[in-house]
Amino acid sequence: MQKRIKHISFLGLPGSYFDPGPAPPYDACGYQAAISMLVDSQQKGKYSEDHKQYEFVRKLQSTISNFERTSFGISGIAMVADDNSSTEGFQQGGTSSFWFGRLNRGMAIRMGSDIRKNVAVSTATFAKFIQRIESRILASTNDKDTARRIIGGFYFCVSYVSSLRGEEGFLLDIDKLREHSHQDDGLVWLPLVGTVKGDKGFHTYILRSVPITGSGIPVNHTTV
Repeated sequence: MQKRIKHISFLGLPGSYFDPGPAPPYDACGYQAAISMLVDSQQKGKYSEDHKQYEFVRKLQSTISNFERTSFGISGIAMVADDNSSTEGFQQGGTSSFWFGRLNRGMAIRMGSDIRKNVAVSTATFAKFIQRIESRILASTNDKDTARRIIGGFYFCVSYVSSLRGEEGFLLDIDKLREHSHQDDGLVWLPLVGTVKGDKGFHTYILRSVPITGSGIPVNHTTV
C-alpha cells in the first residue's frame, strides 16, 4: 500500500486510500451474530458429540437476517428490483455486511458437510409390509379395525407405487375411484383431485398403474 501511495504522490494525487474513521457505535458488521454462530457450532450435534453441522448453525444466521429484513428501517424502503416473476428488496444489518458474508462462507468451507441421506424402503421390504397389512385385515374382528387397515394399506400402496408425496396420497377421490374401478385397458385408474407435484391450480389427475407390480405389490387389491 505504501508503495502505491508513493507512486501516485508523484502526480500530486492523494491516492485511493482513505481513513475510514472510528467504528460506528452499533454492530454494523454482525460481530454478535458471528460469535453466536461460533458458540453454537461447538454444541453437541446430530452426528457429532463436539460440534454441529454448518447447515444447522446457519439457521441462527437466517433467524437474525429475517429479523433485520423485517425491521422498520428496511421495511420503509420503497425501492425494489422487480423481474416480473418475483420482487427482490434490499436488506441492511450486520448479517448483510461484506465481512459477515466472508466469515459465513469461510465457516461453510472449513466445517464441511456430513450428508447422510435417508435411505428409501426397498421394494421387497415394502411388499412384505403390504402382505402383513392384508393378513391383519383378514384377522380383524370388527368393522372399524378392518376399515382403518384397508384405508392405511390403500394409502401406503398407492403412494409408494405412484411416487406420491406424503400429503398427495390424501388427494385420492373415492367417488371417482369407483367410477373408474373397471377399465378395459387392464390398468388401475387412480384419480387425484387437487394440486399435485407443485402444479398451479386445482385439477383432477388420473394416474394409472398395473394391477400387480413385478415385485408383487397388489395395487388392485387395495383399490377394490
